[in-house]
Amino acid sequence: MSFFKELQRRNVFRVGIAYAVASWLLAQVADIFFENFGAPAWVMQSFLILLVLGFPLALFLAWAFELTPEGVKRDSEARSAAPGLARNTRRLDRAIIVVLALALAWIAWDRFAGKAETRSDPLSAATTTESDQRVSQKRALTPSSTSPRSVAVLPFVAMSNGENDEFFADGLTEEILNSLAQLPDLMVTARTSSFHFKGQDLPVPQIAAQLGVTNIVEGSVRRNADQVRVTAQLVRAEDGFHLWSDTYDGSVSDGFDMQTRIAESVALALDVVLDDRQRERMRIAGLRDPEAFITLQKGVDLFQGAHGQGSDKQLEELQKANVYFEQVMESVPGYADAYAYHVDYFIHVALEQAETGVMPPEAAHDLEVIRELAQKDLDAAVQYAADAARKAENELTRAIFSENWRGLSAMVESALRADNCSGANWANIVSAPYGMADLLLEDSLTLTVCDPINPDGHTSAVAASIWLKDFDQAVKIGEAALNRVRTEWLISTYVTALVGHDQLAEAREAIRTLFRTESWAVATELLLAAHEGNLELAADLNERSSTSGSGSDSWQMMHKARLGDHDGANHHAALIDARPLGPMKLAQSIYLCFCGAPFDLEATPNFAKQLKESGLAWPPPESIRFPLKDW
Repeated sequence: MSFFKELQRRNVFRVGIAYAVASWLLAQVADIFFENFGAPAWVMQSFLILLVLGFPLALFLAWAFELTPEGVKRDSEARSAAPGLARNTRRLDRAIIVVLALALAWIAWDRFAGKAETRSDPLSAATTTESDQRVSQKRALTPSSTSPRSVAVLPFVAMSNGENDEFFADGLTEEILNSLAQLPDLMVTARTSSFHFKGQDLPVPQIAAQLGVTNIVEGSVRRNADQVRVTAQLVRAEDGFHLWSDTYDGSVSDGFDMQTRIAESVALALDVVLDDRQRERMRIAGLRDPEAFITLQKGVDLFQGAHGQGSDKQLEELQKANVYFEQVMESVPGYADAYAYHVDYFIHVALEQAETGVMPPEAAHDLEVIRELAQKDLDAAVQYAADAARKAENELTRAIFSENWRGLSAMVESALRADNCSGANWANIVSAPYGMADLLLEDSLTLTVCDPINPDGHTSAVAASIWLKDFDQAVKIGEAALNRVRTEWLISTYVTALVGHDQLAEAREAIRTLFRTESWAVATELLLAAHEGNLELAADLNERSSTSGSGSDSWQMMHKARLGDHDGANHHAALIDARPLGPMKLAQSIYLCFCGAPFDLEATPNFAKQLKESGLAWPPPESIRFPLKDW
């Protein structure tokens, strides 16, 4: 008997087919099971390895043993039981048919029931066409263009004086904004920019011009115990004409129905066609719990203040904000945004430790606990993400924060292409230096359109243009941005663009007049001195930077690299690399340096290992010329 026929007789082929199909089916089920329970990536990876290792074991068992009516016997002992073996063959055939039928049923459900969408949001079954349409519409807009179907929802005015009435009005405003943001035919200004005008009595046309929209939603909320009255109107900015207005009365718990009805009325007034799926997306958008969204607004106010201009107590403010976010997480555990806000404090603490080697005094836990809490937040933010775009962004943040960068480059591209106005947090540090500056620029310009008062989009757009060596564009974006909003980071990036454009006199004037804090001014002036190759001035400024708060290892690594001190740059890079979260801090420093590779990979083995796994290109290009740096 030939070897092939012997394999057939011993049912090795049948067992192999049954095992392969059953393993594939188990992998699909496990993928959803582990994801819904927030299991880390290594759990699924380990499960797949076990399935692969089990395949040769199954083939060996099929070759060596037979299942007979008397039980499992070695093949040599079972040869005399030919009729029983025939029955076993038929049983295997039936088992293969059953497993194949289950696999086909799974494929059919996966294809027609929209599994990819329902994992993160069972009611977010927007079609690929709809998603692509929204992306193309948003990205077709530039900072100088305005869509006729663009709208900003200004903070509704609290007309009553209860303790939480203003937070209730803010929450209702954000719920309306979140509902409208579900519609692909509308361009909706994000919260950061809309709430910038809270309490400002400015004409509607002026606000609309600054936000780049053609329509404004405004209104008021009057709350008395459990009863609430909401008045809302949609105003066409160019002539102040009221396209729609209405008044709603009901209980506090009815506020969610009011929010949906207001959003639907606004959409219909702007000739946006709604189907049942879009209405359902609007209905479930946001945080549908009266007490929870009051609590959330308190936390968001502190969070925004911690990231605002001139905040010198960021960690303390983030700690206070987290008290409110934790209350939201407890009462509505499936609300992803609360976890995304909450984790920011832990990331800042861990990065500061990686930068200096010392835990900040504001840290309430040791570093190991901080990282565990951050991981829990990031897992929950991914698990409960409201849509595919936010899920991609949260997955990227989780990957950057971890020590596993496998496949990171694909995650970066997915996050930067995501249809979302929030911007891909931390994507800049792992994109622009590694050949994806064009994607960062596109994503950042989109953010400047839908959230024009948010400095992050403008800053990233300037930085991406610098990495692309398009200094003319970088300067223009920076100048336009500084007419709207100013932060030290935006100013520093703008001055860097001036330096790259060889507008050195303008750079010096900007350093002298725009900065509010000495450490930022000195650090940016040092970049200018290094660009000019002025070693004496750079040494003096470097000494000043150490005494003004910019003497951390990451700053020193960048400064020494720009000044051509190869050994010094490697020394500080090695110190960072040896610390927990060091690779993430090094990636951030490379992004801010604009100097190509500030250090040798041999000096940073942990970063080198994660970089190799990531698929990111090395070395980064030198964006700004530093004549003293010769590597």
